[in-house]
Amino acid sequence: MLKKLLSWKNLQNLRNNEIINFLRGDVLELGCWEGFIPEFLNKKNKNNNYYGIDYREDTIKNLTTKYPEYHFIKHDLDEVLDFWRQEFDTVVSTAVIEHIYNQKNFFITATRALKKWGKLVITTPSNFGNDIIYPLMCKLWYRWGNGVLSDHITIYNKDRFMVAANDFWLEIESFKFFEFFCNQVVIFNKK
Repeated sequence: MLKKLLSWKNLQNLRNNEIINFLRGDVLELGCWEGFIPEFLNKKNKNNNYYGIDYREDTIKNLTTKYPEYHFIKHDLDEVLDFWRQEFDTVVSTAVIEHIYNQKNFFITATRALKKWGKLVITTPSNFGNDIIYPLMCKLWYRWGNGVLSDHITIYNKDRFMVAANDFWLEIESFKFFEFFCNQVVIFNKK
């Protein structure tokens, strides 16, 4: 029972439940990997114009086949993606920012793509989740072991998100912990 509750798919569904009400209008997802957001948009019958970005070519091919009504682009988020200017109502990134080396380029891409007063929605592990709970889960039963955690480069907290907000002309609309304080979600508005 506990293993099913803490399965990767269930954890992603919990993340999506935290953010789904913020996905409005034209949506850009930074790091679409397994296509959870398009799947959620379809289940909720939301008719969003959706674009997903991921660095893995096989992911892009699979998602393009699975969701032909949406758009997918291969791109490394450590590099600035500069061809969108104020086109999206929502930019979303779930469990991705902690894997990005160049945080500045990530925020530049996100804020350039957002319309004025658009929302940037980010989920990421908390320090508690990253440093205590996830290593324990990896040791107990996850097939991917500690390799995923070693890919975590930057772990945010509310103070660090406030610095990012100040640096990139954003304001924090809301911040909260979820999944028993293991993860956090921050909603930014673009000024």
